[in-house]
Amino acid sequence: DHRAKRYILLSLFLARRRFLGKALLVGLATGCLIAFLIPSRYESTVQLMPPDNQSSSGLAMLAALTGKAGGLGAIAGDLLGAKSSGALFVGVLGSQTVQDRLSEQFDLKKVYSVKLEEDARKKLAENTDLAEDRKSGIISITVTDRDPARAAAISQAYTTELNRLV
Repeated sequence: DHRAKRYILLSLFLARRRFLGKALLVGLATGCLIAFLIPSRYESTVQLMPPDNQSSSGLAMLAALTGKAGGLGAIAGDLLGAKSSGALFVGVLGSQTVQDRLSEQFDLKKVYSVKLEEDARKKLAENTDLAEDRKSGIISITVTDRDPARAAAISQAYTTELNRLV
């Protein structure tokens, strides 16, 4: 019984070997074509160590700049909804002001083929990941772009903007 089934499967395979060979070649060619047509995406990550929570001068200056509060950095963090200086810095990095400056600096409306500044800001936000490691307090800025040099430049520009604001 098993020999009969094997014989039937083998004869079916041999009868359809040309079709199976063509299907294999078409599938292989399609897969290669799709792999070459998908644009490459490059990531650049910058990691920042925020100041200690005890050193409140940077936070106080940042709070004064944003016009939300004056005084101690801990108070500024509470008023802005941040529990730590890292969370406050992540909030600043994701702000419309920083995104507008980066969009202008790198002409992102042209890069992303959009007409409105708001659309360029949205695309930048989609291509940027801002995160704070709760244990260590390290802030990670990851930018994804088709151009590796631009991805690195934008991630560095985030750092420059944060330094400028603080």
